[in-house]
Amino acid sequence: MDHKYDQAKPLLARGLELSKGMLSPDATVVGRLRFNLAIIDRDEGKDGEAEQFFSEALANFEKDLVAAEGDDAGALLNLGFLRCKQGRFLEAEDPSPAINRAL
Repeated sequence: MDHKYDQAKPLLARGLELSKGMLSPDATVVGRLRFNLAIIDRDEGKDGEAEQFFSEALANFEKDLVAAEGDDAGALLNLGFLRCKQGRFLEAEDPSPAINRAL
């Protein structure tokens, strides 16, 4: 698979910027933009940025779990992975306190 992150990331970032004036900040589509930006940051080794985007995406998804269609689980899985990678095992087991602090 050819990851064209250098092409995708500016488009996703622009979409996120445009959504600020057009959509509710809690919209599921905003969460998906953040989720995809988080995946790129994760794959590029930018763990701090990825964690922030995954946390923000999860907050979006939790507003409407039906519309999230399982993306909430993907965000949680990735948050757990990043926190385990950093040795933050307790936060990986129960991400909710850390998520609430991040937001």
